[in-house]
Amino acid sequence: MRYLTIKDVCSRIGFSRSWVYNKLGLRQFPKPFHIGSSIRWLESDIEQWIQNTSENSHAYGRAK
Repeated sequence: MRYLTIKDVCSRIGFSRSWVYNKLGLRQFPKPFHIGSSIRWLESDIEQWIQNTSENSHAYGRAK
C-alpha cells in the first residue's frame, strides 16, 4: 500500500491542485486520508479513478 501526496496525485493525473479539490467538493474524486496533519491518497484509489475515467471517456466517444 502506497500513499500519494497532492503533488504526486497532480503529477499522475495532469491536473492542478485546485482542480483536485474542486472535484473532491463535488464528490467526483477519491477521498483522501488524514495522516496527522497531512493529506494522502491511496495509490490504488487514484489508479482506479484513472482507469474508470479513461473507460468512461472511451465509452462516451463510441456513443457519439
